[in-house]
Amino acid sequence: MVRRLMIQALFFYLVLSTLGTILRLKLIFPLFPDLPYIHLLHAHSHIAFLGWANVALMALIIFFSFPEQGERLYAFKPFFWSLWFINSGLVLAFLAQAYGPISIAFSTLSVVLSVWFAILYFRHHTVSKTSRMAVRFVSTGVILYVSSAVGLVMVALSMAAKIGGEGLFHAGVYFYLHSQYNGWMIFSLLGTLLLFLHEQGIAPDERRLRLSWLLLMSGFLPSYLPQIHFLNLPGWLIALGILGTFGSWLGVFLFWRETFSHMLRSLLVPWLRMLFLYFVAAIMMKYGLEGIGSFPIVAAMIETNRPIIIGYLHLTLLGVVSSYIFLSLFGFGLVADRLGSSPSARSTSGLSTPPAPSARGFVYAYMFLSFAMVFLLFLWGLAIWSGFPVDGGRLNGILAVISGLLAVIGLIPLRTLLTLKNVRHVTELRKRSG
Repeated sequence: MVRRLMIQALFFYLVLSTLGTILRLKLIFPLFPDLPYIHLLHAHSHIAFLGWANVALMALIIFFSFPEQGERLYAFKPFFWSLWFINSGLVLAFLAQAYGPISIAFSTLSVVLSVWFAILYFRHHTVSKTSRMAVRFVSTGVILYVSSAVGLVMVALSMAAKIGGEGLFHAGVYFYLHSQYNGWMIFSLLGTLLLFLHEQGIAPDERRLRLSWLLLMSGFLPSYLPQIHFLNLPGWLIALGILGTFGSWLGVFLFWRETFSHMLRSLLVPWLRMLFLYFVAAIMMKYGLEGIGSFPIVAAMIETNRPIIIGYLHLTLLGVVSSYIFLSLFGFGLVADRLGSSPSARSTSGLSTPPAPSARGFVYAYMFLSFAMVFLLFLWGLAIWSGFPVDGGRLNGILAVISGLLAVIGLIPLRTLLTLKNVRHVTELRKRSG
């Protein structure tokens, strides 16, 4: 099940990268003139969440939290095929009509999927007594995954019932994004990272991890407030939002203080260590930028600077979430029996096969291309603020090339998984070796 879910996620990674390339090209010349830009934009953004990041994180949670990776759990089969159907329908519906009856119906079905996954998780996942905080992080992520639907309800009410106007619409969009980025995704990836360390026999200090979790949880709702500053919030709520944002940054900092050295020792291959360092730098930068943007004067400036907003979104999705997914794919034992490149697999099963050049090349290329995209977007935004003239056509051309290359190199991990007979869990490798 894990392998099939990862293949599905990587397929939609190729779809979203291709759509991103077309989006940039349409800003330069009339590519596909009958296909409106806004339709492409909605399809690209929705599948980035629902088809790529969410499906991959579900696969990781199943990989570590379910007995036998859910292979014998009958309920996962209809869930798996429902994911394919709904995510494919989302892409086609948004390409055809942007926000319309069909696309809204598929979006509603995606909410049903989140509830379905939460039920499967809480009913069937394995609770480990020695990794209680790992389970707490992952369980919190799953709960916040479901709660993100509140944002979609707010959007639906503003559009269908004309309640709240544009204020409610934008507040709903930001709540959905916040619940996904700073809720479901962050807690899930930190939780699965702890589960990986547990599989390696490493037990970080539970008390410090609990403090990290408390800071992140207590800062979750307050850190949403600066994003809706346009609702003219009172001063005490703005102050609470600033405190919550910096509290979340401190929570992540404490998490890395407790786990950073353990992860470096667990990743025996240098290029995976580099990817891990890249991921950590990206997540710290993400929270640092959120802290700066929590001040109203800065938030007002960012609101009118589209490249900065797009840069932040790509920093989160490419630099944080996608980097972690690829780190887990090559570093957590998922592809060990084919590549021999997983440090965990090599340390537990005695494999001596050198890392596959294709995997190493993919990681280096991904880090360079994703960094280049985020850097150019932020540079573009800074140039707008400084009044420096920018050749938008040339920059969009460069960004289109980068997006296209990200799509092309995505074929490497997809091909790797397609040639695997199965994904083997680290614990199975231990049994095989001992």
